Amino acid sequence: MAQQLKIGHYFIGMLDKIAFKQALPLVNYCLDGFPKQISAHCRNSAEFINNKPVILNSLNWSVFICFILLIDGCATKGPITGGPVDETPPQIIETYPEPRSLNVSRNVNVKLKFNENMNRGSVITSIFISPTLKQKPEFVWKGYKKLEIRFAEALEEEKTYVVTVGSNAMDSHKIRLDETYTLAFSTGNKIDNGTISGRIYGKYEIGKTLIFAYLMEESSNFSPDTLKPDYTTQLSNEGIFRFNYLSYGRYRLFGIEDNDNNRLFNSAKDRIAISPLPDIIISEEDTLSFTSFYKFSSVNTLNPRVLTIFPLDNSHLKFRALEPLVFPTSTDSIWISDSTRENKFYPTAIYPDAEDKNIVHLHFPEQSSEKDFNLFLGAFKDSSGNSVDSSSSLISFAFSASSDSIPPELLSVDNGSTSKFIYLQDRLKIKFSEAVSEESKDSSLTILNADNENVPYALDSVYPNVWEVYAEKGWASDETYSLYIDLEEVKDLSGNPAADSVWTMKFRTVNTDTFGIISGTILTDKEFDLPLYVSADKVGGRGRQVGAKVSAEGKFRLEELLPGEYLLNVFADRDRNGVYSPGSLVPYLNAELYFQSPDTVSVRSRWETSGHTIDFGQRILNEE
Repeated sequence: MAQQLKIGHYFIGMLDKIAFKQALPLVNYCLDGFPKQISAHCRNSAEFINNKPVILNSLNWSVFICFILLIDGCATKGPITGGPVDETPPQIIETYPEPRSLNVSRNVNVKLKFNENMNRGSVITSIFISPTLKQKPEFVWKGYKKLEIRFAEALEEEKTYVVTVGSNAMDSHKIRLDETYTLAFSTGNKIDNGTISGRIYGKYEIGKTLIFAYLMEESSNFSPDTLKPDYTTQLSNEGIFRFNYLSYGRYRLFGIEDNDNNRLFNSAKDRIAISPLPDIIISEEDTLSFTSFYKFSSVNTLNPRVLTIFPLDNSHLKFRALEPLVFPTSTDSIWISDSTRENKFYPTAIYPDAEDKNIVHLHFPEQSSEKDFNLFLGAFKDSSGNSVDSSSSLISFAFSASSDSIPPELLSVDNGSTSKFIYLQDRLKIKFSEAVSEESKDSSLTILNADNENVPYALDSVYPNVWEVYAEKGWASDETYSLYIDLEEVKDLSGNPAADSVWTMKFRTVNTDTFGIISGTILTDKEFDLPLYVSADKVGGRGRQVGAKVSAEGKFRLEELLPGEYLLNVFADRDRNGVYSPGSLVPYLNAELYFQSPDTVSVRSRWETSGHTIDFGQRILNEE
């Protein structure tokens, strides 16, 4: 260490006075991480040299740099400390043109100045320019605080332009903008003043979510995957969006989960949320509108395809599709046909695979293995309503020569949810590896309570390989049950028994003394005639969604709620099927009206939380 001190003192002595005055702050900075003995010695030498003239030449500077590197290598490595952590959001403090400027040159370059150093990449990916430009602009940084946006083409005449910096823009310490910044200017003599605001409800990622706004022609019809939006914006940290400075006209909005981060809607990768309200009209008389989105869904315009057909025996086959299929209510358009196409054979059973949603099972009368068959699946569709690609189901196949000798297997028994509790009205799902005969239900199942008494139950077939069992009078509270399945009595369609054994499961029901209740009133306009449904979603932790239909008087009561915090959801059931509909793109259909309470409701055991009132009509139409 002594030798290093001598070398350092010698190097300092070789610097000239003028240059060292300029370099002295750097020397002191480098010495901050040194032990006190070393830093004090070097600083004393530095102060001495600062008052003594020495000769300046290029070698001196080289030596000085080497000295800095040398002492830097001796210092303890670690982050620079000593100041408070930066938690203040960055701000845009200056722009060109100034906000709301008129008659701006069509060849303008927009300039933004921040109050601190920024993370360049996050700023650029957070900038949106509306209306959408034909060509991407060039982003030129001057340091880390000043950004210039150079347009690739002249702007349009008499047009209001909006440059938005989204809340994902971060400073060098990765602190985000507190809120979205908007700069509006016009190449004409007026600024458009239309505004559309709204909110996203439900589950989504703020960083991936964009809102698209399309300025519609009177008769235009389009899909977002074929057309760029006229206006794009991001969400605030609270899930709120706002379009300002819109021109007058009719607008259609979509929420986009931009998974590939290209600011376009790709139906194969991105999810979409459709507005529950009709197209919005912005006019001189009505410049302000509100809308909201709730549920993102996948939209697929491609016909589903059959990938492979697997003959399992001389009557049973399964096929794998590219995606899960929706089962038809009728099998009239499902059949197999030999090469002559003169004989059609219709399925005796059809059901989804219990473990793989993309696989479908079909049973037919026994067939010869010496014939080739084609499969026709005209009734199958995917979740977007697209029919199976007919060419993909024309794969030629032959049945196996062997008959079915493989016994069915019991796969699982559960309540069909993630909840670990069995509720009093729950149905237990019993899943088998293949279709089992209807006769199997009559003698294979027994349920006993804690006193070994038989429990009357009902058993329904959801599919030929899936049963649902439930107590006819409901399960008792805080009770232990035993369920027995005599597998020898469970036989597949060929008569093969599952096993020569009895399968047993014990389960316990939830204690109703732990339940709480939420009740209240939903208010609507007098002209509102759609049925309403309300539900409570538990915030965090495990629990199921509890829902109920709202009475004609607007009253609701949600029971069997475990203690905790809940969010209330309300939707208007336009198609009257009891299930929320997210709408569709083709044909275009608005989502059903929806509202989610911004505040949570506390539920306590054996307690009714009452008096909750939600003005549904005002909430969905006029929320700010």
